[in-house]
Amino acid sequence: MAETRQMIVGHTNTAIAIPPNHPKGWYIKDIIRRTLVEHGWDQRFRRVFELRKFCHYDKTTNLLHIPVTFTETFKNALQEIDIQLQVVKRLDYPVREINVSMNPKYTDRPHQVSAIQYLSDPTVSRRGLSLQPGAGKTYSATKSIVNLKQAAIIIVAGLVEQWVDSIREQTNAKDNVYILKEFDSLRMIQNSDWKPDIFVASLATMRLYYQGKENYGTLPFTFSQFFEHYGIGTKVMDEVHRDFYATTMMDLSLNVPNNIYLTATFTQSTREAKRIFDMVYPSEMRFGEDDYKHYVTVFMYGYRGEVLERKVMRAKGYSHARYEAELMKKADRFKRHMETIMIPRIDSHFINTRAPKQKLLIFVTTIQMVEKVKEFLGNHYKLLVVKEYVHGSPAANLADGVDIIITVPQRGGTGLDIKNLKTAYNTISTRAPTQIEQWLGRLRELGEDESLIYIDQYDLNLESHQRHVYERREILKKKSRDYHEHVINYV
Repeated sequence: MAETRQMIVGHTNTAIAIPPNHPKGWYIKDIIRRTLVEHGWDQRFRRVFELRKFCHYDKTTNLLHIPVTFTETFKNALQEIDIQLQVVKRLDYPVREINVSMNPKYTDRPHQVSAIQYLSDPTVSRRGLSLQPGAGKTYSATKSIVNLKQAAIIIVAGLVEQWVDSIREQTNAKDNVYILKEFDSLRMIQNSDWKPDIFVASLATMRLYYQGKENYGTLPFTFSQFFEHYGIGTKVMDEVHRDFYATTMMDLSLNVPNNIYLTATFTQSTREAKRIFDMVYPSEMRFGEDDYKHYVTVFMYGYRGEVLERKVMRAKGYSHARYEAELMKKADRFKRHMETIMIPRIDSHFINTRAPKQKLLIFVTTIQMVEKVKEFLGNHYKLLVVKEYVHGSPAANLADGVDIIITVPQRGGTGLDIKNLKTAYNTISTRAPTQIEQWLGRLRELGEDESLIYIDQYDLNLESHQRHVYERREILKKKSRDYHEHVINYV
């Protein structure tokens, strides 16, 4: 005889009433393992292990929370073991209306009009926007918040202040924008009677908040109670590809009616993570994903380096930090690499083609490599200004007057808008599509006739580099206006 269990469907998650000692709990765990678990591979012990589980079981309520897009999957699977589900809608909490308007000097660009209409549609709870860097994701999301007229929170993986400055410039919200960054910002607002129109929150802070770690569990409101207390009606998640697990786990505890997800790259690096990601953010909710403007010319260079494969491998595979360490270990090796590999490419694709004030951005992995490359280029190009852009570097290191910028992916790889950037040069061997697309995306269109250049490279002597470039090549061909590949021949 079939039993009946309640399934409570909300805006971002579905809760299923299942007691912990259910006789068919083993089957439910198997469904979770097959659909909501990302596995890793332990190279040392040669075994598969559970890396991340994209669901949450609340022991106090006996509710299993899953992403709302997995509702039908679980419904069908449970019916196969004679568990019928009584589907009910989760009750909404009261949202707070706000009166914020746009600065009249800002107008929608043609490609933003339909995007803003989509994001402003309250009949669809979850909306994704995929615009390439520079196309105006921030503006489109801000205009949608204004149109929806409900208290909002924007959760940002980085550049919190940049978002705040943009909102204050584009709207009349001004001092009604509040930054949630670190514990004290949450404590102060919750110990006051003030309810700002718009919150801009650090993802790192909100991650600790929903986890209840450190002293976050002592705050007056829990993570979900915070949203209800402040009547949050619109939630914007920026750069959702960066910490897909954290953004998904937050959604499992919330019931915000309007949810907007922003990224230039709706994808993940590993096969299992991508499978789950594609279910959580299905293609039908990714507005603008196919509207990609191709204005970058890519040059891929293969070279025969001096680093041995065994020196750059560790238990979990290839390490580019080790590759850089091997390059820097011997001064003459590093000098040869710079003079035969990098300097000719910089000369060809930047020095000899740039206009005044145009810049070059170089990606490396480690801070030590940043300093080493900066020192070498500074001595080689004595008339140019060479700066680093890493954690703690001032914004002036990106300003006019700077010619060459060396950065690491964590700092310069995403969400960074560098004025007059002509050429980007990736020296890192990776096959992660999110990184590749984000680095390419640092190049923003300068004009219809302006040729922007992306340089990439790989070591022909390393099998790991050959595997990585196979993935990069396909992505770069798809995203570029022109693609050229060469092997460097030198004595």
